[in-house]
Amino acid sequence: LPKARLKELDIESLPSRYRATDTPFYNPVDAKEVENSGISPKDRAYTIRKVIDPNTKPSDLARPGHVMLLGAHADGLVGRNGHTEAVVELCQLAGLYPGGLLCELVSDSGEMMNAKELKALARRFEIPVITVGALAEFARSLLPKKSPS
Repeated sequence: LPKARLKELDIESLPSRYRATDTPFYNPVDAKEVENSGISPKDRAYTIRKVIDPNTKPSDLARPGHVMLLGAHADGLVGRNGHTEAVVELCQLAGLYPGGLLCELVSDSGEMMNAKELKALARRFEIPVITVGALAEFARSLLPKKSPS
């Protein structure tokens, strides 16, 4: 989510032991109206829908929860070339609310899928693949061109 939206929802960032340029994590939340404990896929999906609903208020969310939140750079992919910013950028380009879900896919070995495995999966299910780099390049191409001084 954009950091401004996380601030509106009164969700605080978690302390980081990493570099300032790394993805900022925020306190996990649950929607208060989940059916069970919040950990089930159904409860998490409901929470995600609430988090990206522009009508959701801070009082609609319980803390701590089971859905980890990431904060996107205010300048999008121009400000930080990361997966979090790519999700927000894709949503904006599609005319959708600027927030979405990202996850890593696990291979049969139990490790995170590498690019070769992801491309094979995409071919199998006919899913288009784009890279963060290509999306960032496209986003930069949409910026107003500076006129010569």
